[in-house]
Amino acid sequence: MAESQSPPKSVVIADDHELFREGLSTLLKRLGFRIDASVGDGLSALAAIREFRPGYAILDGSMPGLGGVAVIESVKAEKIVPAPKFLLLTMFNHGHLAADARAAGAGGIVSKDDTARELETALKSLTEPEADGFFLSRT
Repeated sequence: MAESQSPPKSVVIADDHELFREGLSTLLKRLGFRIDASVGDGLSALAAIREFRPGYAILDGSMPGLGGVAVIESVKAEKIVPAPKFLLLTMFNHGHLAADARAAGAGGIVSKDDTARELETALKSLTEPEADGFFLSRT
């Protein structure tokens, strides 16, 4: 009998740096994700979420059109169901972005200075939340 494999986890990636998106796509594929869309701005991210209904959305906190928090707020306002689990990425100090991301409904925030292992831990926390249900990377 053939061993059954679980279906790939679907994800939309949104970041305005193409090289970063490509690297993130490669990493996510290695972790068993299917990339539904990889886009460079928030409006395209929102359109991709509407179209593909991914299980996950990894969003840059600051990008053209709509930042990651605004994308999450738009998904919630439009009542897109099922809504993906959101993870925000930032290259800046978490500061107010972490509070805004949490209030909007993100599952966590990861610094772009972090390691692939930290990103993997963050993604796992979206399905197995920590006690408070919000992942905040150490850097």
